[in-house]
Amino acid sequence: MYDAVKKWVATVLTISVIVFTLLAILAIWDVFDDDVAWKSLSTLGVLVFSCAITLVIIKIIEDKGQKPPTQLQ
Repeated sequence: MYDAVKKWVATVLTISVIVFTLLAILAIWDVFDDDVAWKSLSTLGVLVFSCAITLVIIKIIEDKGQKPPTQLQ
């Protein structure tokens, strides 16, 4: 049950990050200014930030349990 909850939470958080990233990119490019360089840098910043959030989510959700030692024969 614990693993199912972890997978469900990770899925919900990842989908939320993807949706809000797309909304942020659309908001950046919907501005009526013709400054393509600023829009490109802003888009890259949003992508880096969303990737960082996704990595943090994965690290938190990832199971850090100890593995049993291997037996040598």
